[in-house]
Amino acid sequence: MASSNRVLALVIAVVLAVVLAVAAAEMEAEESLQDTVKTLKGQVSALLERRQEDYRLLEQSLRNTLEKSSELAALKTDLDKLRQDVRTSTARKNDQLAAQWVTASVSELRAELLELARAHNESAERAARNDLRTQARQDVVSLRAAHQLAAKKCAETRQQVSPTTMQDDGLTA
Repeated sequence: MASSNRVLALVIAVVLAVVLAVAAAEMEAEESLQDTVKTLKGQVSALLERRQEDYRLLEQSLRNTLEKSSELAALKTDLDKLRQDVRTSTARKNDQLAAQWVTASVSELRAELLELARAHNESAERAARNDLRTQARQDVVSLRAAHQLAAKKCAETRQQVSPTTMQDDGLTA
């Protein structure tokens, strides 16, 4: 999960870097656009850092939830009781029956615990993916808006530069 998040974060950073590089190459003369680019880089870095922190906190929360689960405590208590029952049993037949019952119970409990953990993990992963998709969509919208603004300013700069260049060359009347 962490490596796919890192890969996605890296892809977002690379896309942002490419978009920013194109915009920066077209707008070298515009200091205000450079400030905008720096601000956007900072914002993207901050967003990526927040995402990583969110994922770390989510993972820690899941661990804590599983460790503190009352069902898990009840299962441990039941298992301890079963172990005590097996120890106190004196007859061999009773020992064998109790051991079989404990084994079956533990197997059932493990299966239920695994199923519970899988369901919990799947739910958390879906929520994390949805959050990541939402954030990625928002980032794309922001990047598109920034790119459109940069393209507009670039076009304006070109229009301003073109008449000036023609006057300098003596081409205008």
